[in-house]
Amino acid sequence: MIATIRAEAEADCEPLDIAACMSHVTSNIMGRLVLSERILGTMKKTHPLHAVIDDTVKLLFTPLVGEFVPLLSFLDAPVKRRMEEICGRTERVLGSIVDERLRLRSRGARFDDILDILLDHTQDSVDRESLNFINGTLLVNYIYVL
Repeated sequence: MIATIRAEAEADCEPLDIAACMSHVTSNIMGRLVLSERILGTMKKTHPLHAVIDDTVKLLFTPLVGEFVPLLSFLDAPVKRRMEEICGRTERVLGSIVDERLRLRSRGARFDDILDILLDHTQDSVDRESLNFINGTLLVNYIYVL
């Protein structure tokens, strides 16, 4: 983290955003705990999961007009479409992460992380219900930190 702060401080004349640095470090710590890999590179979004999480968090805090004024619920259609798109993208990204991990596990690789613990409890077959649980658990682990 210190090396990243130093590099960013030397590269720019602009003030350094310490909150962004802390978010960066926290994301990488969670990435190592959950997936055994870094989610962010050098202050740039590098893992597809990070972009999905960013979009999910933004949507979590987007108010829906229809919740306050039911007659205007038709105004929520673009937000709801965006939610559906992000849900599909989230499932694809998390599904590819789980598929990759299952492929590595079939070759004998083992990781001491949350994803491996969750996969250990699925007993050799990952059905749709197990995959939904694993995806939800992974997503909640990241969103909780943000």
